[in-house]
Amino acid sequence: MQKWEYLVVELTYEGNWLIARYVNEQELEGWKNVPLPRLINKLGEAGWELIGTLGDRELRGGAGHLFFKRPHLP
Repeated sequence: MQKWEYLVVELTYEGNWLIARYVNEQELEGWKNVPLPRLINKLGEAGWELIGTLGDRELRGGAGHLFFKRPHLP
Protein backbone atom coordinates (compact mmCIF):
# COMPACT_ATOMS: atom_id res chain seq x y z
CA MET A 1 0.00 0.00 0.00
CA GLN A 2 1.25 3.52 -0.85
CA LYS A 3 2.46 5.55 2.13
CA TRP A 4 2.70 9.35 2.13
CA GLU A 5 4.76 12.09 3.72
CA TYR A 6 3.02 15.37 4.54
CA LEU A 7 4.33 18.91 4.82
CA VAL A 8 2.55 22.01 6.16
CA VAL A 9 3.55 25.57 5.23
CA GLU A 10 2.20 28.27 7.55
CA LEU A 11 1.60 31.62 5.90
CA THR A 12 1.61 35.05 7.50
CA TYR A 13 0.97 38.60 6.38
CA GLU A 14 3.91 41.00 6.17
CA GLY A 15 2.34 44.32 5.27
CA ASN A 16 0.13 43.49 2.30
CA TRP A 17 2.15 40.43 1.27
CA LEU A 18 1.28 36.83 2.08
CA ILE A 19 4.49 34.90 2.74
CA ALA A 20 5.60 31.55 4.13
CA ARG A 21 7.00 31.70 7.65
CA TYR A 22 7.02 28.11 8.93
CA VAL A 23 7.46 24.70 7.30
CA ASN A 24 6.38 21.81 9.55
CA GLU A 25 6.51 24.15 12.56
CA GLN A 26 10.14 25.13 11.86
CA GLU A 27 10.63 28.85 11.20
CA LEU A 28 12.30 29.51 7.86
CA GLU A 29 15.56 31.44 8.01
CA GLY A 30 15.14 34.76 6.25
CA TRP A 31 11.42 34.07 5.76
CA LYS A 32 10.72 37.72 4.89
CA ASN A 33 12.95 37.33 1.83
CA VAL A 34 11.50 34.09 0.43
CA PRO A 35 8.89 34.77 -2.28
CA LEU A 36 6.01 32.30 -1.98
CA PRO A 37 6.10 31.23 -5.67
CA ARG A 38 9.82 30.40 -5.35
CA LEU A 39 9.18 28.26 -2.26
CA ILE A 40 6.29 26.41 -3.91
CA ASN A 41 8.39 25.71 -7.02
CA LYS A 42 11.25 24.45 -4.86
CA LEU A 43 8.88 22.10 -3.02
CA GLY A 44 7.48 20.87 -6.34
CA GLU A 45 11.00 20.11 -7.59
CA ALA A 46 11.48 18.03 -4.41
CA GLY A 47 8.37 15.97 -5.23
CA TRP A 48 5.82 17.77 -3.02
CA GLU A 49 2.30 18.19 -4.42
CA LEU A 50 -0.06 20.87 -3.08
CA ILE A 51 -3.17 19.05 -1.86
CA GLY A 52 -5.06 21.69 0.11
CA THR A 53 -5.23 25.11 1.65
CA LEU A 54 -6.75 26.69 4.73
CA GLY A 55 -7.20 30.42 4.41
CA ASP A 56 -7.77 33.40 6.67
CA ARG A 57 -11.55 33.08 6.67
CA GLU A 58 -11.30 29.63 8.22
CA LEU A 59 -8.61 30.81 10.65
CA ARG A 60 -10.49 33.93 11.80
CA GLY A 61 -7.80 36.49 11.18
CA GLY A 62 -4.79 34.23 10.76
CA ALA A 63 -3.00 34.04 7.45
CA GLY A 64 -3.31 30.47 6.20
CA HIS A 65 -1.73 27.10 5.60
CA LEU A 66 -0.69 25.12 2.53
CA PHE A 67 -0.72 21.31 2.72
CA PHE A 68 1.56 19.14 0.57
CA LYS A 69 2.15 15.41 0.19
CA ARG A 70 4.57 13.14 -1.65
CA PRO A 71 5.09 9.40 -1.78
CA HIS A 72 7.05 8.07 1.18
CA LEU A 73 10.26 6.40 0.08
CA PRO A 74 11.34 3.38 2.14
